[in-house]
Amino acid sequence: MTTFNHAEGVWERLSADDREAHGEWLARFIAELSDEKGAKLVFLAPVDQRKTVRKHADGSLDVTDGPAIRGSEQVGGYYIIDAE
Repeated sequence: MTTFNHAEGVWERLSADDREAHGEWLARFIAELSDEKGAKLVFLAPVDQRKTVRKHADGSLDVTDGPAIRGSEQVGGYYIIDAE
């Protein structure tokens, strides 16, 4: 498994042409990983939609809005790659 990050605001600062070019590159990259390694891509929810769940020793749960650790760069998702 390998993760990729989401840096807050970077996508929004790209021009429409750069977004389109990156989207095309990403589609090719995902297709190659899938074809060659059987990889699966999993995107996580946007940071502003995430929840953090903590289970305490007594079995009670706390659910809070947002990621467990706040910062300008968050895990955006991950690839599961079949490697031998």
